[in-house]
Amino acid sequence: KGESIKVYLVVLEACGGVPDQSVTLSLSQLMARTKLSCPTVIDSLSRLEDLGLVVSTTHERGKVKTYYVPDPPDNELSTS
Repeated sequence: KGESIKVYLVVLEACGGVPDQSVTLSLSQLMARTKLSCPTVIDSLSRLEDLGLVVSTTHERGKVKTYYVPDPPDNELSTS
């Protein structure tokens, strides 16, 4: 969805576009930079996690979540 793309681009920009770089952004920062509501940002992050586009490194309830963008897989086709 378009909202998830906005959140993904903000996270990607925050880590300098470099895969495997952790980045910590508050919910309010994500909301301000994407112009999306709190529930929309949370849903978008969940979608991005499900797709493997961002990985949460903090799972404790009530704690700030830290995310990183994993290195994209190789897109080479194997010849077998």
